[in-house]
Amino acid sequence: MLPFQPSWKQPARRPPKHSADRPSIGRLSLTSDDPPLRLMMQLGKGPAVVVDGYGGVVLRPRPKRRATTGWEGRNPIAVRIPFLIDYSDEGDTAACEEKIWTLEQMAGLGDADDGPPELVVNASGAVPHDYYHRKYHRWKIESNIEWDEDLIWKDENSGLHLRTGGAFVVRQVVKEQRLDPTKTAAEEVRDKGKRKKRKEGKKSSPSNRYTVKVGDTLQSIAKDKLDNADRWDEIADLNDIDDPRSLQVGKVLKLP
Repeated sequence: MLPFQPSWKQPARRPPKHSADRPSIGRLSLTSDDPPLRLMMQLGKGPAVVVDGYGGVVLRPRPKRRATTGWEGRNPIAVRIPFLIDYSDEGDTAACEEKIWTLEQMAGLGDADDGPPELVVNASGAVPHDYYHRKYHRWKIESNIEWDEDLIWKDENSGLHLRTGGAFVVRQVVKEQRLDPTKTAAEEVRDKGKRKKRKEGKKSSPSNRYTVKVGDTLQSIAKDKLDNADRWDEIADLNDIDDPRSLQVGKVLKLP
């Protein structure tokens, strides 16, 4: 029997068809492939909430004037998750200690030289952006585990004080993606600019331009170049022509 009985309930939701290994409602599954770790716990009291990852708006001060706003990108999503480790007065102390150690390994303790491992977080939708919502999201435990002092229990047989609950923050893993790993970020920005110019060059190629001649109307140009006289209004909109009758000879028109 648990020394505490949670009175809250997690929202019910129909499980996805693909998830045969899906935890039940109110349960939290953390899984790592490297190293191979798996931990099943209960969700703690209170909801899991997003604590970072929105917005990204910055203020740019101006002397004696109102600051301007800008956007310099946003942080990967961070979610704070309350948890409970299964333990009972008649439970297995060693099993509880093993779960505590597994969680600590997931937080970066142990022999790992690369920091906390990447995790799959699955709480059947009770945790924002978990596997239920975003299959391809991977996470790392970002901060210290907040062990709740009210959930530290003394085992009567061993005399050990067992940490059985608290909260931790997981941060979404976002990796830098490059088209060519041999190029620096500056080179990629330069190449991106070149591709953009080539694309704009194609849009402004002679085949997308027409020089107005004597006797031309928007309808005749649309029929000749677009095979549909009724598309004259597209030409007018593209060239900001308010009065089709004011078409000037020699004017270069952009064509859709």
